[in-house]
Amino acid sequence: MFWVLLFYTIIGVLGVSLLHSLKFVKFSIYFANYIINNIVLSVENTKSRNTYSLIIGPSGSGKTTLFYKVKENKTTKTTTSITPGLTKVNDNRYLVDIPGNRRVIHDFILKYLNKSVSIIFVIDSNDKSSFKDAAEILFSIIREVKKIKTYKNDVSETNKQVYKVLILCNKSDLISSRNISYIKDELERSIRERLFSIQYYNFDNDLSDLIDHDKPFSFENLHFINFQFIKLSFKHSYDEFKSKIDLFLQ
Repeated sequence: MFWVLLFYTIIGVLGVSLLHSLKFVKFSIYFANYIINNIVLSVENTKSRNTYSLIIGPSGSGKTTLFYKVKENKTTKTTTSITPGLTKVNDNRYLVDIPGNRRVIHDFILKYLNKSVSIIFVIDSNDKSSFKDAAEILFSIIREVKKIKTYKNDVSETNKQVYKVLILCNKSDLISSRNISYIKDELERSIRERLFSIQYYNFDNDLSDLIDHDKPFSFENLHFINFQFIKLSFKHSYDEFKSKIDLFLQ
């Protein structure tokens, strides 16, 4: 009888110890999950506070040259890429070099535009044949920014949250480069043609309010995007405009 009681006593003690051990293990797992979830939440909150400025433009315009000028303050020989470049310019601001390749450019614009606050748009002022491509990219940007601001109920003329686009007309040191007025007119003309084709085929009603026969499309008429134009050469006159570009990225 004694041995039976001893046996059950030992089993009881072991059972209680095991129960406490299981509770401790469960508590440890719960506590570990709590810590991990808070770390993940903290990282996600940090990411959500990050904003982007994008460098966009047709291939060969000088986007990546500008990117390395900002990143390393030097001129670097560049090659065509299909992956974006990324560098931190201040505490929560990143500069993204969007590839100009037609197959990927629009996907990357959609990926980064919603978290961006500004765009540096680079055009080769010496290459007239690239102006139509540039206008098509700008048209996509206008359309997507308008969609984002419509979703956020942020498109009124009185709203102060205006998206910024700085258009850099690069390679101004070349004799055959076009002036800002010519480039601006060409871009606006191409975008007007695109808008009229949308109206004719009844596509994309989100842009219908940009079509006004009495007041043809112009960059100045867009109250939700502020366009600025600068003509320069990244190789020869970048330093003259560096302070303005740096200010734009703040």
